[in-house]
Amino acid sequence: MTFKSTRVERKKGRDGYVLFGDLTLKGVTKQVQLPFTVTGAIKDPWGNTRFGVEAHTKINRRDFGINYGKALPAGGFDVGDEVTINLQFEAMQPAAKPAGQ
Repeated sequence: MTFKSTRVERKKGRDGYVLFGDLTLKGVTKQVQLPFTVTGAIKDPWGNTRFGVEAHTKINRRDFGINYGKALPAGGFDVGDEVTINLQFEAMQPAAKPAGQ
């Protein structure tokens, strides 16, 4: 699974942002929206700013050609189509370099 972002927008009237980009699973690429919030920011000992980020979205696995699964005798399937993606990660903004470097 890979994700390549194409743009970021602030949510209108709400806290948070939406990251737009291309999600590739098993060789199939689809455009997705990944809503996220910044959970905190700190300066590290080297002068960089580090941000905690949480993102959540749902996709349909069949949109990416993942079609396996068996019908159950009582109805439904042994594998659901909806997949929830939950991410918690850290992003970093490097410290500005002094002039002349």
